[in-house]
Amino acid sequence: SLGSRTDRLLNVDGYDVRVVGVLPPGREFPICTDMLYPLERAEQYESRTAHNYTVIGRLRDGTDVATAKSELSVITRSFQDELGAGTDIGDYFPVDAIVTPLHDNMVGVMRRPLVILFGTSLLLLLVACVNLASTTLARVTDRERELSLRHALGASRGELVRLQLTETGLLVGTGALLAFALAALVLQLVRSTAPGGLTRFDAVSIDATVASFTAALALLTALLAGVWPALLATRRVAGSLRGGARTGAGRESHRAWRVLIGAEFAAALLLLVTSGL
Repeated sequence: SLGSRTDRLLNVDGYDVRVVGVLPPGREFPICTDMLYPLERAEQYESRTAHNYTVIGRLRDGTDVATAKSELSVITRSFQDELGAGTDIGDYFPVDAIVTPLHDNMVGVMRRPLVILFGTSLLLLLVACVNLASTTLARVTDRERELSLRHALGASRGELVRLQLTETGLLVGTGALLAFALAALVLQLVRSTAPGGLTRFDAVSIDATVASFTAALALLTALLAGVWPALLATRRVAGSLRGGARTGAGRESHRAWRVLIGAEFAAALLLLVTSGL
């Protein structure tokens, strides 16, 4: 009802407070909080043993969290000195201060699970890259005579490599577009079934940043899965027309396949162990 007006006075618990800002819907902190106003307006109590409040403050420019915690801890410990060393203050008297950044307080608990999930996703992507590289190597090996003929007709090795990278890029680009569409559908599904209380989950979206990251990842995938097979397949294209280098090229391809299979097995095993943990 206030809209964007920030010049109104509201009566809160008998005190007139001026509206200095209106948060957008869904920005509740702490949970189920309708309004924030300075505690200084409320009646002050002399007791040092009540822990009913979580204080939200803004760090002074140039002050870090560690400095703020150190200063507040000194102030907190000084309360004990005011009462005297021989005073029985009980177990509820504060002896230290805890300063936590607002971002860490709201989403810090999710950082480690998200990092683990991100690492697992990278492992899965690595398995997919190795699979694609193996498939690309098989395709270009079967087309070795075609590539040799192109080379004999004037195509340079760089042009042959670019040809293979273009084909791999089309595969990877198509996969990225399909993955982008699938991610949008999955996000809608997760939103409709996710439990309540997930901080800022409503703000999760597929935006330009996600699109840019996906495009960069697709380009990197194309390079990882396409460069080595293309270089390997075009290494001896000139000799394959004469038939003398096919045996050597075949042995080299088999060695490459063994390396790829070993890398894929290792990544899959690591992925399995990580998921189990």
